[in-house]
Amino acid sequence: MSKPVLEALLQAHIITIEQDDNFDRLTEAVDEVEKRLRAQKNRIAQISQLAFDPDTNPEEPSVIEVQEIISDKWKSFSSKCQDRPVPYVRAVMLGALQRLATDVNIAGIIWLTVSNYLPFIKGAQRETSLLQALLYEIGNVYERAGWIAWGLTENYTLPAPPKIVPIINEPISLIDREEIVERMKAAVGGSDEDSNRAIFFDFNNYYTGNIQIRATNEWSTSFGSIASSAIQAVASQIIDGTNNALAEVANLKQLEAYTSEITRFLGNVAVSINQQTATHNLRSRLLWLKESLYSVSQQKSYRGLPSSILSLALAVDMLEIVPTIYPVSVNFFIKETMTHANSGASLASTFEEILGDVSANKDVAGKTLSTISQPESGRLSLLEFLGNLILGSLKIENFEEVTGLQLSSTITWEELSVWIFKELQVKKLATAK
Repeated sequence: MSKPVLEALLQAHIITIEQDDNFDRLTEAVDEVEKRLRAQKNRIAQISQLAFDPDTNPEEPSVIEVQEIISDKWKSFSSKCQDRPVPYVRAVMLGALQRLATDVNIAGIIWLTVSNYLPFIKGAQRETSLLQALLYEIGNVYERAGWIAWGLTENYTLPAPPKIVPIINEPISLIDREEIVERMKAAVGGSDEDSNRAIFFDFNNYYTGNIQIRATNEWSTSFGSIASSAIQAVASQIIDGTNNALAEVANLKQLEAYTSEITRFLGNVAVSINQQTATHNLRSRLLWLKESLYSVSQQKSYRGLPSSILSLALAVDMLEIVPTIYPVSVNFFIKETMTHANSGASLASTFEEILGDVSANKDVAGKTLSTISQPESGRLSLLEFLGNLILGSLKIENFEEVTGLQLSSTITWEELSVWIFKELQVKKLATAK
């Protein structure tokens, strides 16, 4: 999706606007929501769930908040859209999320949250392709960053050096002052060697009585010939010296430019080496986890743990190893590790069955999920619901109301582990600087 999501929703007739001014008012509402979410990143995950869910409850506190923002910008909104304000509220939310997703961390929050939920959303079919296109556009921002962070794409090569013309430091013949003086004397005074004899004659000025000297034509010709060779020798020395000096300056600038390029390249190489080393260490830790099947959080082998605890423990242990920016292949690594530890990890269970298993092992599960931060009100993530379930503040029968998911929907244990891992990463991304 290359176009603004507001335009896409308008073209799909999910929202209708009769006047251009009203579209501008809706855009102003997007501006306001974007500003608020940028200042409160911990709300982005919840807003993402609501924005991508066509069946979002109009009584959600965040929905009411955005509706009030729209009404403030678009004065006739309440009367025009009194019966169906949610599509416009979601449109504004989606517009704000699309803008925010240029930030890799925020793109990660949206992608990791919604990629869990979207397959389970029972919304209008006409929105499916539009929502998927927007989500994948956002997800690609995060995925590209993950590939780079894990050293999977960037290769640094030494650029070709600028052409440097070598300077041959030939000895510069210095000007012979005495020779130049003698040549100029010969030019002025005449010399037998240059056939310039008796070149002057004097005469009396009958009007003034002064003796004046007049050059003969022969002298003028001889002077020009003799003096010009001396002057040319001086000029040549000056020009040659100047050219050599300029060449040295130009060559120095080329060397400085190339030195700067080399320094930049070596800096990139150092970054690449450090990155590759960190990535190698990261992969080693992941492989060791898979080979040993030892849970740091549970301080025991993954083998033999109840399926629900295995799913949660692996997600928590992976969180301690994997940075917040990672490629999607890590999700498949989690699934493979789950299968390696438990042959039944690929079996599907309903959310109701999964919640029952977690509830039955809440004492063990509480070691990992009892400290999960919670939103002040409104929609909960699966991770947040599990935290409340373990603490006893919510029951299984509250699940559908507060998460928007269905108890009858099915998911495998390995998918559950990936889901929880993603939402744990969302918590980290929401507090990342």
